[in-house]
Amino acid sequence: MDIRGIDLFSYIDYRLYLEDVFSERKKLDRKYTFGKWAKELGISSVSGLTMILKGQRHPGPKLIKKLIENLKLNEKEADFFTSLVQAKKNAKGDEEVFQVIAQKRVTDISKKERQVEFKWEMALIREMLKWKNFNTTKDLSSLPIIFQSNEGYQEIIEQMKSSTIIKEEKKIISLNPDYEPQYKLEMSQFVPLHQEICDLSDDSYYMPKEQRILEHVLINVKKEDLTKARKKLYEFIQEFTDEFDREDGSSDDHQIFNLTTLFFPFTK
Repeated sequence: MDIRGIDLFSYIDYRLYLEDVFSERKKLDRKYTFGKWAKELGISSVSGLTMILKGQRHPGPKLIKKLIENLKLNEKEADFFTSLVQAKKNAKGDEEVFQVIAQKRVTDISKKERQVEFKWEMALIREMLKWKNFNTTKDLSSLPIIFQSNEGYQEIIEQMKSSTIIKEEKKIISLNPDYEPQYKLEMSQFVPLHQEICDLSDDSYYMPKEQRILEHVLINVKKEDLTKARKKLYEFIQEFTDEFDREDGSSDDHQIFNLTTLFFPFTK
């Protein structure tokens, strides 16, 4: 359920999600109160709801079901919300344990309905289709691919055809210029993709140094400069791509590289 831009899958703490839902409802209706919400949920006392939001108790099965109905969550969202509540319960107040459990729940649930647009193999195949020596699925066996796919590249190609990312005519596959994305941007899709890219990067340590750059640096950024700093990085990525990304060639004279940018705070 996307309430004025609130994406449930971007949360690992269900209470923060509930707080934001209440805030958004309050913006839409200034008379909306915890009392009114508690009444909607069939809770006799307002404290029963506020104690949950304050972390003094967790909702039981019946209240979880009522919350799911009240929030109008679909099946996937309901499973995710329930798992977040269970993760908080199982952690028994240990924040580090909770982070581990919640993160695993995010990964496990999101992989069930993973869309091909959020699989690194899709991006690789899309780039390889720029090569003149990749026109059919049979060409895959002769291409210098470093990483193996758990699902298999043939299966990824079938998924790409089903999503109309690529088309096939007389066994010749190519990018579909009329492709229009139908997916919804959700954290549940991004999380496993990000984790898989990070896992693949482990192997890059053993690649020739002249073929990779692995650098990290911590910098002291003034808080009011954060927006400017992020904008600068986005501009660099775009400039770098514009200069070096090619729309043709072959595997004989071109390589496909991953460019991952990580920029996140170490302090609050």
